[in-house]
Amino acid sequence: LNSAGDGGAVFSDNAFLSISMTHFDENSAAEKGGGIHSDSSQVNIHDSRIERNQAAAEGGGLYQRKGEVEISDSEIEDNEAQKGGGGFSRNGKMNLKNSRIAGNQVSEDGGGVYSDDGELKVEESEIENNIAGRDGGGIKSKETKLEIEDTEIKGNMAMEEGGGIRNKKPRPASRIENSLIKENIAMEKGGGMATDSCEMLVKETEFTENESKK
Repeated sequence: LNSAGDGGAVFSDNAFLSISMTHFDENSAAEKGGGIHSDSSQVNIHDSRIERNQAAAEGGGLYQRKGEVEISDSEIEDNEAQKGGGGFSRNGKMNLKNSRIAGNQVSEDGGGVYSDDGELKVEESEIENNIAGRDGGGIKSKETKLEIEDTEIKGNMAMEEGGGIRNKKPRPASRIENSLIKENIAMEKGGGMATDSCEMLVKETEFTENESKK
């Protein structure tokens, strides 16, 4: 059990960090990044598990500010925070590939992942059974270039808007392609997805069995 103000297990500042076959479990942060805190860094995470970490503010599993984070063949599960249960990215690039984001919870927005003013790309991944106390059970993106491809977003829940995805003021070229958005629930609006103020491409994607309660 590790704990810190930021980055319960690892804090990276203006660095290159490569993580492989590593387990981050039950770490905590009084502020941001229960498992990992990355500031202006290049972080590559491969074949690893980030689970049961907690942050009082943002990024239960992982917090990123600026820089770039690449996550592949990994599992981010059962983490908790105020925003971005699995991961939180601000002003940076986050790429998820062939990974599973599941069972994460937040009291506010972005049960699985939250991206604010950056770029978020999700490929060949599963975002399942995450819960948000407000918006974006699976994903919350705000003023972000959001790209989702060959991904399953399933069984997520938001107490307000966007059970699967809450997409607010996305940047140009945002898109969802060849994906499945299924069995997500929003207590107010947009069981599968809630979006506004945008131009967005949705192509060859199936929305099925999503539900809005209000």
